[in-house]
Amino acid sequence: MERKCLRFLKILRAELEDLLEDLKAVEDRYRQRFAKSEITNYVFLENEALLSREEESVRALMSSIDGMNSSGYKSVEEIVEALDAVAREFITTKEYPAAVHRLLRRKMEKVLSYVMAEDAP
Repeated sequence: MERKCLRFLKILRAELEDLLEDLKAVEDRYRQRFAKSEITNYVFLENEALLSREEESVRALMSSIDGMNSSGYKSVEEIVEALDAVAREFITTKEYPAAVHRLLRRKMEKVLSYVMAEDAP
């Protein structure tokens, strides 16, 4: 089970790195739209600030994953519960955007289904 837990954490981290790239692409698109005067300075700055907080929260979650010891968990589902609790706490205490929790849940569910399907015939 420890092997499966470790695999889950590694794949989830890769998924979060991919999410950071997606956020960067969105930010680049906002810059392009601002340069073409499709959005106002106010909208651009608001969007940029939100994306910055989202990136910060994803990086914080990645740091939490890096600090997790997979041998301390009995199942992958237990890791999912622990990360979910961490994300909820980050959102509450550090006032991170709530959307990050939903994005994390989607990534965890995706990776969980992949890791659990490995043993299926």
